Amino acid sequence: MLKRQVLFFLLLAFSKQLFSGDPVEVYFLPHGPNRLGDTLMRYSMCKIDSIEFNTPLFYIPFDYSEELMLSETDYSITKFAFPENYVLSRKTKGIPTNDGGCLSDEFIKYAKSNELLIGALRYSIAPKKPLPLVHPPEGVISVAVHIRKGIIFDGPQEGRQIIEIGYQHLDDEQKPERRKNTSTGVDHGHPLKFPPEQYYIDQIRTISHFYDYQPLYVYLFTDHPFPEALAKRIERAVSISNITFDFRKTRNRHDQNVLVDLFSMSYNFDCLIRPGHSSFSVIAHLLGNHQLVIYPTKYKWEDEYCKMGGVIVEVNETNR
Repeated sequence: MLKRQVLFFLLLAFSKQLFSGDPVEVYFLPHGPNRLGDTLMRYSMCKIDSIEFNTPLFYIPFDYSEELMLSETDYSITKFAFPENYVLSRKTKGIPTNDGGCLSDEFIKYAKSNELLIGALRYSIAPKKPLPLVHPPEGVISVAVHIRKGIIFDGPQEGRQIIEIGYQHLDDEQKPERRKNTSTGVDHGHPLKFPPEQYYIDQIRTISHFYDYQPLYVYLFTDHPFPEALAKRIERAVSISNITFDFRKTRNRHDQNVLVDLFSMSYNFDCLIRPGHSSFSVIAHLLGNHQLVIYPTKYKWEDEYCKMGGVIVEVNETNR
């Protein structure tokens, strides 16, 4: 209730400023060709600046914007005209993104360290209507795993996915003839956005060890059109009997269930395993209060395999 009151008075202050007739600075969120995660990343940075400098935020409507609370807390240019004496604000906190263009560790820590800022982001980047979110079973440690595969929207990965000793390939995705030229794969251009499956296998094992091999519920959030095959490969390679793997059984595409997946990953799971440079799950990391978050910061190509490195295991001791 307190957070909603604070946000109400912020909006009231912005409204008085906008319609006072005096010269006013405004923030403007441009809309590029990016997908939801990229747009929300830019929104988060502008939103924090707009709050800290007491400056209204205007935006061009984007996919899903009218389904989010930000359409109520900020100013769509299709609903509100710029004030007559407006000036586009150039002020910024200057908190950098990482080298992949995503929100940096510093930004996430800074936002979460301030109750007003993170409260404002969580209030604005929230669905206006209830969604059929993924709810893990009670009484078990739950792990959200965000696996970007590309395939339809971005293009296929070409690097080798699993390097387990003695592992038998389960389908055509793993056959060597699909990996003749790794320079053409989407993982070659964006390795930290499209880690190999081995990275996820290793980190699921890390979480299992961290929790002393207690039962885990692991849900794969993925753009893969056939997630069952992906889940079978990972489950077989992880090879820990008390881990239950789950995934969406029908209608799984890169452009479906977008808000459902985002808010399920953000709020309903104890742990999050994400790529290093995927804005979509970086936003889930920012909004959520997970016990544990894992992501890579470095990579190295070794022939046909891209090895992830600099893996951060971020533990939230206050939420354990």
